[in-house]
Amino acid sequence: MLNDDDSHLGLLKITPNNGVTQSPRAFPHFRNFKLAMMKFRNFYALATVLLISFSTLSAQSGKLDKGKRFMKELNYQGAIELFNQILAKGDNAEAKINLAECYRKTSDSENAEFLYGQVVRLPEAQPIHYLFYGEMLQRNGKCDLAKEWYLKFNQAVPEDVRGQYMSKACDYEQELKTKGLEIYNVQRATFNSNSHFFEDTQSFFNHKLRFENEVILLKGARK
Repeated sequence: MLNDDDSHLGLLKITPNNGVTQSPRAFPHFRNFKLAMMKFRNFYALATVLLISFSTLSAQSGKLDKGKRFMKELNYQGAIELFNQILAKGDNAEAKINLAECYRKTSDSENAEFLYGQVVRLPEAQPIHYLFYGEMLQRNGKCDLAKEWYLKFNQAVPEDVRGQYMSKACDYEQELKTKGLEIYNVQRATFNSNSHFFEDTQSFFNHKLRFENEVILLKGARK
């Protein structure tokens, strides 16, 4: 007999010759068919996910190859756009390394520093990335941090003297900044306010001040 809760399944009563009403569930072939359908649905769902994943990976690989080709052609801006598209979909070590290189080649030291800061911590990182990271830090006025990465490069590749020279350049840069404070002594100039020279000079200075204010505003706008 069918139970009340079987009615929503749309099952039909089957009455054999003996007159006893039975549910289709009582037949093994029905259970096998139901299991087969469940397995088919699971397989179809898995195949769909794998197909989408494969298509995504294929597209990402195509963009990566195109980006590397752009780099060889010195089209760094085009490569930057492609590598950023790849990284927007998910982390990709090769795209990140190449993107950092593109920013370095285009003298974008801020973005290059940011990317190399991540690259040097990747399992795929090479000693040369320590050197490049140090260079970007130095270029952005962070000599103390730069020297730490120059040291790491020296330890990894002791026969390459570039890290030593760059570290010395950091020391020399700091020395110049310190000595520069001692070389110049800025004092306020005094003028005779009754002279025509003062009137002309005042006009010049005002023009100069207005120009400098405009420069300051422009720098502020960039931030």
